[in-house]
Amino acid sequence: SRYAPSRIPFLLSFSTFQNDHEVEAVYRIITTSTSAENLKQSLKSSGVFLSNDLIDRVLKRVRFAHANPLQALEFFYFTADRRGFYHSPFSLDTMLYILGRSRKFNHIWDVLIEMKRKDRSLMSPRTVQVVLGRVAKVCSVRQTVESFWKFKKLVPVFDTVCFNALLRALCQEKSMADARNVYHALKKRFRPNLQTFNILLSGWKSSEESEAFFQEMKDLGVRPDIVSYNSLVDVYCKSREIDKANKVVDKMFEEGISPDVITFTSIIGGLGLVGQPDKARAVLTEMKEHGCHPDVAAYNAAIRNYCIAKRLGDAHDLMDEMVGKGMIPNATTYNLFFRVLYWANDLHRSWSLYGRMMNAQCLPNTQSCMFLVRLFRRHEKVDMALQLWNDMVEKGFGSYILVSDVLFDLLCDLGKLAEAEKCFLQMVEKGQKPSNVSFRRIKVLMELANKHDALKNLSEKMEVFGSSFKIPQSMEHLSEESYLDSLPLQSDVILTWMVAGVLPRVPIPVLISPPNNQAPTYSRFLSISGHRRAHLFLLRNNYLVDRIRIRESAGFAPWGIHFFGPSLALPAQTGDFSGLGEEETATQMGKSEDEEMYEKILEKEPGNVEALKVVVHEKMRRGNAEEAVNYVERLIAAEPEEVEWRLLEALCYEMMGEFSTAKRLFKEILDKRPLLLRALHGLALTMHKNQEGPPVFEMLNNALEVATRGKRVTEERNIRILIAQMHVVKGELEEGLKKFQDLIDDNPRDFRPYLCQGIIYSLLDKKKEAAKQFEMYQSLVPEEFPQRRFLDDVVLEAQSKTQERLQEAFAAEFSYRR
Repeated sequence: SRYAPSRIPFLLSFSTFQNDHEVEAVYRIITTSTSAENLKQSLKSSGVFLSNDLIDRVLKRVRFAHANPLQALEFFYFTADRRGFYHSPFSLDTMLYILGRSRKFNHIWDVLIEMKRKDRSLMSPRTVQVVLGRVAKVCSVRQTVESFWKFKKLVPVFDTVCFNALLRALCQEKSMADARNVYHALKKRFRPNLQTFNILLSGWKSSEESEAFFQEMKDLGVRPDIVSYNSLVDVYCKSREIDKANKVVDKMFEEGISPDVITFTSIIGGLGLVGQPDKARAVLTEMKEHGCHPDVAAYNAAIRNYCIAKRLGDAHDLMDEMVGKGMIPNATTYNLFFRVLYWANDLHRSWSLYGRMMNAQCLPNTQSCMFLVRLFRRHEKVDMALQLWNDMVEKGFGSYILVSDVLFDLLCDLGKLAEAEKCFLQMVEKGQKPSNVSFRRIKVLMELANKHDALKNLSEKMEVFGSSFKIPQSMEHLSEESYLDSLPLQSDVILTWMVAGVLPRVPIPVLISPPNNQAPTYSRFLSISGHRRAHLFLLRNNYLVDRIRIRESAGFAPWGIHFFGPSLALPAQTGDFSGLGEEETATQMGKSEDEEMYEKILEKEPGNVEALKVVVHEKMRRGNAEEAVNYVERLIAAEPEEVEWRLLEALCYEMMGEFSTAKRLFKEILDKRPLLLRALHGLALTMHKNQEGPPVFEMLNNALEVATRGKRVTEERNIRILIAQMHVVKGELEEGLKKFQDLIDDNPRDFRPYLCQGIIYSLLDKKKEAAKQFEMYQSLVPEEFPQRRFLDDVVLEAQSKTQERLQEAFAAEFSYRR
C-alpha cells in the first residue's frame, strides 16, 4: 500500500513505538502467567495481533532477558496452533536456542518433530547449528554426533552444509582435537568444501595444525579465499610468529587477494603480544595505504595493546582518535579499560569511566557490569552498586542473574535487607529468576528480622518460576535452576577451586551459608563481610554441589587449582578450626537433620540413589570418610558403571590414610580409562603422600607416553601440566618453572602455565616476574571461562600476600612431604 508505515517516516516511527509496546505487553504476559491456560486466556484478551514479526521480536526479548524457557515454549505452541499460521525460521531457531541454553533437550526434539510435521522447510542449516551448539556445550562429543545424525530424518537436505554445522559446534564448544577426529571420520561421507576448511582453520591455536589443514585443502583442489588466509594470519599472530604472518599477507597480494580489516586487526593484536604496541598503532595508518580503513575492532585491538602495557594515557588517546574520526567506542572498548582498573583496584576511575560510558549512550554489557559490581563489593560501596542496578533495570542492559548474585552478597553482608528485598522484587518483575543461593540468603535474613509477611510475598513471587523452596536445605544445591548449574560443564576444561590446594582438603575455617542444622544469629550472619565463594563439591552431572564461605584471613592456597576435569574438593577429617567459635565448630562437625532423615529413608529403601547422594554429601562435608565410604560402596552397587563413585571411593580411602587401598582403586579406574586425568591426579597425590618419590613421575610419564602415542593432544598437555604441578608440590620450584615454560613455548595461548608461573614467582618473592606472568594470564583467559572468578581471587591473593605469608601457607599445606 502507498500508505504503508514504511513509506511515511512519521507512521514508521509511530508503528515502531506501537510494536515495541505490544512486544513488552506480550513479554509481560509470558513471564507473569502462572499456567498454560492462564497464558492462553491472557493472550486472547490482550487484543494484540500476533504477527510473525511480533512473535520474532517477543522471542528475541525472551532470549536476551533469560526468561523462563517453558513459559516461552507454551507461547510458541499457542501461536503455532492457530489455523493457517506458520512460524518464521527465526522464531524456530530462537525458540530452540532458548530451550538449549536451559538444557531442555527433550523439548527441543519435540519441537523439531512437530515442525517437521507442519512445515519441514523451516529447518535450515542454521537450525542444525543452533541445536548442535547447545548440545555440544554441555554434552559429550559422542552425544553431539548422535544428535547430528538425528537431523538426517528432520531436515530437507542433509549434506555438507549440515556437516559444517557439526564441525563449527565442535570447534566452538569442544576441542579442536575433537573436531579434527570427527572431520577425518566423516569426510568420506560428506565431501569437504571451502567452508569446511575455513571452519577448521579458524579454530586452531597451533600453527602446525593450521598449516597441515591448509595443505590438505590445496591437495583436494579447494582454493583458499580471504577467510582462509585470515585464519592462517590469525593463528601465526596468536603464536607470536609475526614474520610468518607477514609472509602470508605478501602471498595474498601475489594471488590478487587484498587483505581486509580483519587481516590487519590480527597483525595489530600479534604485535601487541610481542610487546610492540607502538608498531601496532602504526598499522592503523599503514592499512589505509592499501585502501583499508580501520574500524572499531581494529582500534580496540590497538587500545588493548596499550592496556596490557599499562599505558592508559596512550589508550585514551586512541579512543579519542576513534571518536574524532566518527567512530563510536563500544562496550568492548570500555571493557578494556575496566579490566585494567579492576586489577588496579581503582574504584574512582572505574566509576568515572562508567559515567562517561553512560553519557555517551553506550550501554554496558554483562562483562562491564561484572567488573563494576565486583569492584563495588570489594569496596563495600552500596550506593554505587544500587546505581548500577537501577540503570540496568531502567535501560535493560547486562545479565540480572549474574550481577544480582554479587549485589545480593554485598547487601546481605552489610545487612541492607530493605534494599535487597527491593532489588529482588525488581528482578522478579522483569521476569528474571534470582538464584536459589540469593533467595536463601535473603530468606534467612528475613526470618531473623521477623519479616514473615515480606518473606511470604517473595516466596509467592518465586513460585511463578515453577520452583519449590519447601525442600530440605541439603537438597537445594541439586536444583537445576541454581547459578552454579548455569555454568557450562565441559569434560575437558572444568576448573575446581580446591580450597586447600592439590589435596582435596579444607584445613581452614569454613562457614556453610546458611548452616543446615541451626539458624545463625543475626549478628553472626552479618559478620560474614567480604567473604569469597568457592565450590566445595563439583562432580560431573552436578551430583554434589555446595557453596562455602571462606574467611579472608584463612590463608592462601597456591595450588588450589585443578585444570583437568570435574574433581572433588572435600573437607578433611580434622583441621584448624581455631578461627571458629564453639557454635561454628558444632555446625561444621555435627550431623544435620537432613542426614539423619535420609539415613532413616535408607533403612526402608536401601537402594534409594538420591538419598545415598545426600548422605554421602553430608558425611563428606563433615570429613567423616569412614562412614561415607560405606554409602559410596552402596552407590557403586546401584550404579556400577558410574566412574564418579569409584573416584569418590578411592578418595575416601586416601582421606582415611589407607594409601594402599586408595592406590589400588585409582589403578583399577586407570586400567579401564588410562588417561582419566582425575584418576591420574588422585593416584599421583596418594603416592606422594605415601612418600614414594620417583615412582610418582614414572607413573605420570608412562601415561604421557600413552597419550603421545595415541595422539591425544589435549590429554598429553594436561598430563604435562600435572607433572609440572607435582614438581611444585615436592618443593622443586625451579623445575616446575622450567616445565611450565616448556608448555608456554609449545602453546603460548594457554593461560594455565602463565598463572602457575606467576604463583611460583610470588613464592620466590620475584614480584616483577610474577606480575608479568599474571598480566599474560589476564590477557589470555577467556571471559566466559566458567571459574574465572575464582582464578582472579587466586591472583589477587598472590599479589597481596607477603612472601613470608605465602611460604608459610605453602609449607603448612605440604608439610607431610618432609
